[in-house]
Amino acid sequence: MKNATLIMGGLAILFLLLISCNDDSPGESSNLDPELLRIIPADGASSVSTETSLHMAFNMPMDTQSVRLYSYFSGGEPMHEWMDSLDHYGGMGHMNMIRRNHMMVWIDSIEWGGRFNWNENLDSCEFMPDSALHYGTDYMIMFNENGIMGHDGRGMHMGHEDEGYHYYHFHTESRPALSPDSW
Repeated sequence: MKNATLIMGGLAILFLLLISCNDDSPGESSNLDPELLRIIPADGASSVSTETSLHMAFNMPMDTQSVRLYSYFSGGEPMHEWMDSLDHYGGMGHMNMIRRNHMMVWIDSIEWGGRFNWNENLDSCEFMPDSALHYGTDYMIMFNENGIMGHDGRGMHMGHEDEGYHYYHFHTESRPALSPDSW
């Protein structure tokens, strides 16, 4: 009986040790779905520098190609026309496949070019636009979680109820006023 009690106690301690060693911290393999933790500039930011780059942090290493393919960056009047068209149809989730495909071709045609620079862990990146942003202009970053995956192949989940498309908007700084000294 004493041996059985000692064995059971030893197994309980071993079980507790194994549980306490389980680490689901960001940046390491875990059973979590990939999530966007932070984006800079933040949604709704204003007076953003025209020389800015976009920074994204995820809770785990990402499949960098899927992030590149399913992230969209656009701005100005073409972006407003695209968003107005979305409002007309009630958002991406309310469109049939023909309209949705048309909208994706459209967003591809107005997307700003740039390059992604990833950190060593592949859990954060910087998107650097090919050229400076325009003064006093609205910009949008759109993610399609239906295509973005973690490095382990798990699909992205952003916790929103909008058919897997998530939008972040910001506004750039106004053009600096010319002073008489600069004439």
